[in-house]
Amino acid sequence: MTSIARVGFMTSRITRIAAVLSGCLLLDAVAGASADDATVRQEVCPRDDVLLPAEARSGSVLFGEMHGSVEAPAFFLGAVCSALRDRSVPAVVVGLEFPLEQSEPIAAYLDSAGRPADGTALLSTAFWRRSEQDGRTSAAMFELVEGLRVLSHADSRLQVAVFDDRSGDARGERERMMARAWQKSRAAHPGAMSLALTGNLHARRTAGFAGDPAYRPMAMHLDGPVATYAFRGNGGRIWACMADGCGIHDQPGRDDAASTPDWRMERVVPSQNYDGLVDLGPYSPSPPAVAVYGTHTQPGD
Repeated sequence: MTSIARVGFMTSRITRIAAVLSGCLLLDAVAGASADDATVRQEVCPRDDVLLPAEARSGSVLFGEMHGSVEAPAFFLGAVCSALRDRSVPAVVVGLEFPLEQSEPIAAYLDSAGRPADGTALLSTAFWRRSEQDGRTSAAMFELVEGLRVLSHADSRLQVAVFDDRSGDARGERERMMARAWQKSRAAHPGAMSLALTGNLHARRTAGFAGDPAYRPMAMHLDGPVATYAFRGNGGRIWACMADGCGIHDQPGRDDAASTPDWRMERVVPSQNYDGLVDLGPYSPSPPAVAVYGTHTQPGD
């Protein structure tokens, strides 16, 4: 059983859809354009009652993560499901911190039937197979993409964009380019709810990084209303690249962090660098997708 089935708040409905996927079968009721989106949300979504801030409707909401956990991508999928539950919005734009070169492979997978060959095509791209696996290409992230694929087949309002533009060479230029790419994606869908998952540095509202007080993260370059939240774990482990290499790393327990996840954002903690901190409890590590799925790429195996 993969990490997606081990997350504490995952329901039996998630387990059932994972079993369907692992059998390499997609039910017409899930994949077909005529599927009822509420039924699909019940099958795919961890939950759909996250209390999203007003900025989701008028600007951007950025969720900052420590890459490489099971919990952060799963929470984000629940946030997307919550946005789709609001039938009054014309579109829901979802941003992922993948390089712009992933635009076509991600779009192709989202448009596909999610068969093993489709997953293999995505995971065969250089980004998913690079030697430095920093958590952005974890099994949990692949499972997030699969969840978005199923949701997008049932609800055409869902639009997925990638925004990691590394074309700039100057220090901090990447942040400005990421913000520009994200705003371009949002501008293509006026009136949409906009949610992005990125590293916690990029979601900071305050300047300064690595001894450079002028460093301005992505969030500071965005126009319009912006709300930023950082996920906060309390112990556990993540898969990440740190000074001693890429792999599973222990995370310290925190006296000031909750031991139970705040899945609905009911008790967001004030923060100097973000609009708030969202507790996710102890982290579970999510290894690289290629290590988990190999060439048999169906989430839920």
